[in-house]
Amino acid sequence: MRQTPDDEPLREPGDEGFEENSDEAFEEVSAPPAENSVSLNVANLTGQQIGRYRIEQQIGSGGVATVYQAYDQVQGIPVALKVLMPHADAKTYSRFRREALTAGGLHYEHIVRILQVGTLGPGGLAYIAMELVDGENLSELLHTRGLLQPQESCNLLEPIARALGHAHRAGIVHRDVKPSNILLRTVSPGAPGSVQLESLDHPVVPLLTDFGVARYLDAPELTSTGRTVGTPAYMAPEQCAGKRDVDGRADIYSLGCVLYRCVTGRIPFSGSVTQILHAHVYEPLSIDTDSLRRLSPALVDILRRSLAKEPEARFSSADEMAQALAFAAGRNRTRHPAGDSDSTATLTLSAPPTASVRTPATPTTVLVPGTQPTSTQTTTRAPANPLTPRTVRTVSARPAAHVGAAEPAREERFYRLVWTLLPLALGLLVFAFVV
Repeated sequence: MRQTPDDEPLREPGDEGFEENSDEAFEEVSAPPAENSVSLNVANLTGQQIGRYRIEQQIGSGGVATVYQAYDQVQGIPVALKVLMPHADAKTYSRFRREALTAGGLHYEHIVRILQVGTLGPGGLAYIAMELVDGENLSELLHTRGLLQPQESCNLLEPIARALGHAHRAGIVHRDVKPSNILLRTVSPGAPGSVQLESLDHPVVPLLTDFGVARYLDAPELTSTGRTVGTPAYMAPEQCAGKRDVDGRADIYSLGCVLYRCVTGRIPFSGSVTQILHAHVYEPLSIDTDSLRRLSPALVDILRRSLAKEPEARFSSADEMAQALAFAAGRNRTRHPAGDSDSTATLTLSAPPTASVRTPATPTTVLVPGTQPTSTQTTTRAPANPLTPRTVRTVSARPAAHVGAAEPAREERFYRLVWTLLPLALGLLVFAFVV
């Protein structure tokens, strides 16, 4: 397994006020430091001991933590051990611990299980032990493949939508849904809940991980006004704007961004962080003609609804989005009950849903319209998306019948005037020459 982030999320400075879930299904321990703990090489813990875990190899790293493959000497199983960097401050430690407490209270087949969270004595290393997932993450797969088939994208992301629905019903918003946080566990053919991808010779089970920036819906004090948390390329407009009242519909938008990346081969908006944040809030989202022709009307509708600028225009729940994904994949599926396992085996279809023939007049089509800033002044800047205009301005609406017709009419009047005045000008010139 290689758990490496494709984008480093924007981090919030502090998260006080977290209350532990009383129904935890994992251990929280504070073990005394071992006698040789002073000799720990924190730069690379391979071959060393942390609590009951023997570190075997490093498998990923991020801005504040490193992930190792380790061996649980008590349970006798391999685990993924996420170790907080030693230079982390108290607020970072609070967020790190909250990740374990948040995800540890979620029990779902498509969410990575937290096994233990602990520290090595006062001021010692903090760590989270979680189940080891044998397989790559979606970001790595997309880096290799470029994009996925529309049908398999729906099959792959439907379980993630249901996992988000489970978290939302528990009052938890993930806030950092992106390809690198979707792990693909390698399983045997016929395993429950598995998906067969065209480029892989084995089925996989998608799993949602990394609740490091999640928050409880009933704990608004965890997010301060003006603080932006998440990964810019996949953040919802309300997150980009720094709003406090972020709910599960922000995760729906992020999952829509992941779906867009899967079926088009690119992220919705690119550019600097500032440009991307602005684009999510204001700029229209376009899709190229080739990608649009490959998509069924049902899948296009999912993209439009999930990527709507206003939360009210998106799916009302992640479960509703999961149903739409199942339908777009060719499976008319009823709502998946909370906590139930998927009774079907590997999801494959011999023929994808038939897409309607589209012939757009331009190389790109606006998938989601943009919104205008409140200011009436024109703002000129470099575009975050090469498919969107450079200038964002507030303009008055014109009737559709006149759009595109005013310029030709003005040009026609100009040429008529020229041909009327030309004979008169020539006559005056001849008269002046004769005289």
